[in-house]
Amino acid sequence: FLARSDEAKALQTPRLHLMAGVAWYRLKHYELSKTFLQKALEQTLSRDVKEDLPIQAQTRLWLALAEQRVGKQKASQHWLKQLVDYHPQSV
Repeated sequence: FLARSDEAKALQTPRLHLMAGVAWYRLKHYELSKTFLQKALEQTLSRDVKEDLPIQAQTRLWLALAEQRVGKQKASQHWLKQLVDYHPQSV
């Protein structure tokens, strides 16, 4: 019920998903962190809003860190490459 309410939908923003992903990362729940981070990235990419670029850059960085923590080096490198490719000014 709550997931369908207007209030719940208002909480489904890319920034809040990013913050939740970072929080789960810091609590060492890396898989859950990746889930929220991927939601944040998917939302920003579907909206194509210039103001979302910093969120995309931060999300890609945190995804790289989370993948590294679970031992997925190639996935981590993938996100770091995307960070450099799409956000060269952030590195």
